[in-house]
Amino acid sequence: MMNAKHTADAIADPAYTAARKGGPPVEPGSKAGIAKGWSKGYRETLNEGVGPEFAKQGQKTKALFGVSRMADYAAERPERIADLFSIAGGAASSGGDMGEGLKDALMYRALLSPRTQAGAALIARPAALYGTRALDAATGSNAEQMLREALLRRLSGPVEPSR
Repeated sequence: MMNAKHTADAIADPAYTAARKGGPPVEPGSKAGIAKGWSKGYRETLNEGVGPEFAKQGQKTKALFGVSRMADYAAERPERIADLFSIAGGAASSGGDMGEGLKDALMYRALLSPRTQAGAALIARPAALYGTRALDAATGSNAEQMLREALLRRLSGPVEPSR
């Protein structure tokens, strides 16, 4: 059933993609229109057959796969503007030293990389949730409590010097 659905999608998808991009609309009785109907019917039948919980899991997996592909594409596409800013930033910050300029350019390029930015975004939430616990375990201190107290002091206003 999945093979039949994929075959129907292979026929229908190019025509529907072209229509979305401003091409001619897909007629309901055309080959692509009929293939899309078959594909939709197969998908609905399959979802009914496996049950709603498995259909939901399939949709979640499909969405996660799409996000993964999107992140891979973003990480691999040429980032010309970031390259130019890296070179300009490295040259400006080096003070004329070629080695220092190259080092700075490479550092700026790494920071402007979509792969680095995506990795930082993905690690930010777990680091915020579990970072202090890991720090506590590694150092044997109570970093979470000290961080809370520091934030409360900062939020409650200026601290008067003790006498």
